[in-house]
Amino acid sequence: MIKMFKDVEGMKYFVSYIYRYIKTLLLILMFMFVSSGSISAEEFLSDSEKKWIIDNPEIKFTGDPNWLPYEAFNADGNYVGIVADHLKIIENKTGLRFKSISVNTWSSSLQIAMKGEVSVISGDIADVNLNKNFNPVESYSRNPVVIIMGSHQNYIENLNEIKNKKIVLIKDYGYTSLILNQYPEFKFIEVENIQQGLSGIAEGRFDAMLATMALASYNIAEMGLHNVKVVGKTPIVMDLTLFVDKNEPVLYSIIEKSLKTITEKESYAILENWIKDKYIEKTDYQYIVRIIIFFVIIVAIFFYWNRRLTQEISLRLEIEKNLKESERFLKRSQEISHIGNWKLNIETNQVWASDELKNIIGFDGENLTVEAFIDVIHPDDKDLVISSFNRGKSGENRDVEYRCVVGGNIKWLHGVGGATLDDSGKVTEVYGTIQDVTKQKIVENEAVESRSRFEAMFKSIPDAIVFIDQNRSMKMFNSAALEMFGYQEDEIVGEKFEILYTINDDIKDTNKNKFDTNFNFIPLPYEITYKRKNGNVFQGETVATSVASSAGDVLGHLAIVRDISERGHVEAILRSLAAGVSGLEFDSFIDDVLDRLTELYSCKYAFIGLLTEDGNHVKTLAVKIDGKRVENFEYELKNTPCKDVLNRKKELISRDAATLYPEDKMLVEMGIESYFGSPLVTLDGSLLGILTVMDVNEMEIDEWTEPVLGVFSTRVSLELERDIANQELSQHRDHLEELVTQRTIDLSSARDEAEQANVSKSDFLSRMSHELRTPLNAILGFGQMLELDVEGFSDIQKDNVNEILDAGNHLLMLINEVLDLAKIESGKLDIDITKVSVNDVIDQCISLTGPQADTREIEIIDQYSSNNLIVFADSIRLKQILINLISNAVKYNNEKGLIRVKAFVTDKDVARICISDTGNGLSEEEIDKLFTPFERLNAVNNVEGTGIGLVICKRLIELMNGKIGIESINGKGSTFWIELKLVNDD
Repeated sequence: MIKMFKDVEGMKYFVSYIYRYIKTLLLILMFMFVSSGSISAEEFLSDSEKKWIIDNPEIKFTGDPNWLPYEAFNADGNYVGIVADHLKIIENKTGLRFKSISVNTWSSSLQIAMKGEVSVISGDIADVNLNKNFNPVESYSRNPVVIIMGSHQNYIENLNEIKNKKIVLIKDYGYTSLILNQYPEFKFIEVENIQQGLSGIAEGRFDAMLATMALASYNIAEMGLHNVKVVGKTPIVMDLTLFVDKNEPVLYSIIEKSLKTITEKESYAILENWIKDKYIEKTDYQYIVRIIIFFVIIVAIFFYWNRRLTQEISLRLEIEKNLKESERFLKRSQEISHIGNWKLNIETNQVWASDELKNIIGFDGENLTVEAFIDVIHPDDKDLVISSFNRGKSGENRDVEYRCVVGGNIKWLHGVGGATLDDSGKVTEVYGTIQDVTKQKIVENEAVESRSRFEAMFKSIPDAIVFIDQNRSMKMFNSAALEMFGYQEDEIVGEKFEILYTINDDIKDTNKNKFDTNFNFIPLPYEITYKRKNGNVFQGETVATSVASSAGDVLGHLAIVRDISERGHVEAILRSLAAGVSGLEFDSFIDDVLDRLTELYSCKYAFIGLLTEDGNHVKTLAVKIDGKRVENFEYELKNTPCKDVLNRKKELISRDAATLYPEDKMLVEMGIESYFGSPLVTLDGSLLGILTVMDVNEMEIDEWTEPVLGVFSTRVSLELERDIANQELSQHRDHLEELVTQRTIDLSSARDEAEQANVSKSDFLSRMSHELRTPLNAILGFGQMLELDVEGFSDIQKDNVNEILDAGNHLLMLINEVLDLAKIESGKLDIDITKVSVNDVIDQCISLTGPQADTREIEIIDQYSSNNLIVFADSIRLKQILINLISNAVKYNNEKGLIRVKAFVTDKDVARICISDTGNGLSEEEIDKLFTPFERLNAVNNVEGTGIGLVICKRLIELMNGKIGIESINGKGSTFWIELKLVNDD
């Protein structure tokens, strides 16, 4: 061998011999990094993919111009390298043609790729920039990133050992960003290509360089560098892949499938082609000894690898043991989740089925057959299942839902499956899973039915209801809402709720707060001006409440809208009745009453009739037809609606009068459809006659207009009685003057009191319906909706629904009790006088009125005595009085104003409570009218109120032996005060 070393030709032969072994070992090592994911059997492309290739045969491609052995553009501009050879195989297998775009630098490649000028680009799978616009296919080659330094450098175990050295990275490479992120404290130097970095190390300008093993080894040999070597490796691995434009999913599938068809033999041949001769051609024979040492190291690695293989065999046995445990676990999991699996051998037609699958379909035999499985399928679904089987035999994936019949019961099954193909693309096996989804299906069907019931109920509710999501987009409209606003459902669903408003943006923001998300709070109604599709506006009353899921998440809001335009009209009529007609002569008064009624009810006929002495006829006092006074007539009462009104002394509404009273000739001849009559009754209960409105069409009678006729009949009765009294006075003036005078005084007083009581009662009823019944109807309505659909609720939820209904009905009872306040006028209201803490009552009242004040940015300041004042009072009525006074102070105050609530002792036995505001104050004339029923201050300024609140306060405080008063300076504000007897502990 020594002689051979002395012989130059022998030396060359030896080196060549050693090189072949080293080259073989290097190829083995490099091939270990090639992805083992390639499959040996060729997969056929789908028909759609083949068609896509025909329509798009040419694919624009680019790569790194200086990255051999992986890729480069040679002097002729041709694309060469390992990647290029892989693309040629893809071209041969698919018919695609890759048109390479030549560039000068890798940075240029990235630029044209990010501009979308190519559909495919080669690179590192970790490249952050490429991953933005491209999808990487599965890596087909892996190569570690190694440390390259001068030949004098010893082995480097860890990169931190050269932390302070000048370390070079190639600019814009995929693994470059990984290295920069993983070693942020290092000061790396970036170069354009591998040659710049290796030359810098060879010349001593740089200390080290990081690059892939293949790239470094190839270029060290290619450049003939003998003073540069690989001294260690990093944990970073470069995964070579092809990136495909995210907008080309079909091309992505074609390339990924094609790469998997490249065999190990083909990949090995490509690697060998680019590595051979690169090491021997540039060899410096001075390094022979080092090569031999390297060879020995490789052999040592081989033996080490063999030892590792032995360990892996032991590990495999352990894995097989664990696999059996996993199979037992899988079987149990299938039983729990009711999922079975199966496979069908196409050649033998034999079926393997898991135990759980047999249990699902009720099969108790040993070997399941296709025919036996088809037999249990529901007759209506057999064609569907057979078709799915046939598609599986053709290699297609399946996802199908169908029914089977087991023991006379229907089960719902969900099947998913695929197929196994051989090397020629022939289907050899069909497989799949089947899950029993009967319970899920039942739940889904119940959910659909529940939703259908809800939608039907929602759309049939007579009030206008709108469902609004969290973004205030309208999602559901019932029929009443569509009719109210004049839209079709497809025109309005999805639009913002604000398109129904006519108000400016700041008020919109204020009203957004009306949508309450606190489910323990009962939202009160608020008024706003709405706009219909045709542009008409109307005053609407809205109650809004949040809707939550079973988990408590807010889903949206339900808004109930009521058109209250008619209510305003009715209120105006009532106010005019209370004030406008009192100065008219009797005949003018009668005319005015009939005119107002025909206008209010939009009716053709209205008359006032007086009962004759025999009680069998009514003689009309005044008759109006189409607004014109006509001749009076006598009307027989037998079998007429007027008779029923007089007999019962109660109002009567008939929607089909001519049909219900066929013997009433007048109604039949006139074709009267709608009848509304109210009795005229004296103070002592005697019948005077009847007040009636009629029309050939249905009259507009609702909750606002219905009480009005009774108010008018009371007023007419009083005027009639006064007129009768005046006639009696005139006839008997000489001998009954004193008696008549006294009677007139009594009647006048009774008239005023009765007028006040009846008008107040009517308006009070209207207001109570407005302020209390509307939100109560919403509560009871929602509660009844829940009660109709309690199926699926827990017992606690059912109890909660019952509690809602019980509480709502209880509140309705309280409303009826509140209406008993009318008894104040008759002295029948019960007052419970006890010892009451003034401070506690004030705290409660401020807390209740605080949200109302916050909407106008008004501050309420309590200045009551630190010593708790105890008075004799009814605590409920005292709270009612203070809430009314504080609410008035908020309503009639200025924006961002101030309210002071004081409580102090005026003398030993009296406590005074004062509520002061910073509003506009009151004039002397307004103060004189303040405690008069229906006298509303600033009514023209759209401030809500009925005009009886202060009257009720005055009556209540007097019933508690107290006093109420006001001190006001016009333009500066007002102070309302009440005084009650103080409890003297002495």
